[in-house]
Amino acid sequence: ALCHPDAEQRFTFWMQLANMRYLNKGSRLDYILCDKKMQPFLVTDSKTSLAGATEDCEAHTAEAAWNAATQFGRWHGAHQVQKSDGGGLSLQQDDMTLNDTQFREPHTGILYTPPKYSDHVPVCACFAGLKLQPQLNARWTETRGTQPWTSQSTLTALFSSKRQRT
Repeated sequence: ALCHPDAEQRFTFWMQLANMRYLNKGSRLDYILCDKKMQPFLVTDSKTSLAGATEDCEAHTAEAAWNAATQFGRWHGAHQVQKSDGGGLSLQQDDMTLNDTQFREPHTGILYTPPKYSDHVPVCACFAGLKLQPQLNARWTETRGTQPWTSQSTLTALFSSKRQRT
């Protein structure tokens, strides 16, 4: 939302069995969270990073989102029968170049993959000029707060309303 506030119907999950990707009816499940200190380095140029745009279709439109999700209608839909019949993940063999359309320049946004690969697609963030300093000297006491399960006596205690401390 920060990088592409005007983008319409950009989903990362579609129900496979009904081939909802081809109706572009889905959900947005994947997000990228980053520290505010990293935000100035985030590449947010929506003109180049939103897939699906054409001369007649602007990148932020629902039509461009459908173009990207279906590779302009060229990707085959997901297999709609049980995997026991040989379905499931497979390459689109009639036009092998379509399998490579997921490989693009680094960008911030959705990385569209063929429907036969998965029912959802990943998101990615491109940072320019960011230099991370490794912190290899963190002590156990400094990292313990990021591991809430270590203070629980049992796994079920982690999910209870009254947490037990050990």
